[in-house]
Amino acid sequence: VTEGSTAETAASDIDPDHTKIVIGTTEGDFADMVRNQVKGSLEAQGYEVELIPFTDYVRPNLALAEGDLDINIFQHKPYL
Repeated sequence: VTEGSTAETAASDIDPDHTKIVIGTTEGDFADMVRNQVKGSLEAQGYEVELIPFTDYVRPNLALAEGDLDINIFQHKPYL
């Protein structure tokens, strides 16, 4: 949600044909969480899920900023 917008406007901007979710994460606990919990839940809702693993903590943010990912999951309290 961008500045000045609301959850309602953001929800109305969602592309109903966007059924593939590309998730970037580092290998290990986060990738396991996506594989073992998140992926099945999203696929049960009709989404196709692609996991892209990374070996560093910089490239997932770059890939997200460039639009290659829909979401990235790898940060934790010590990293932040």
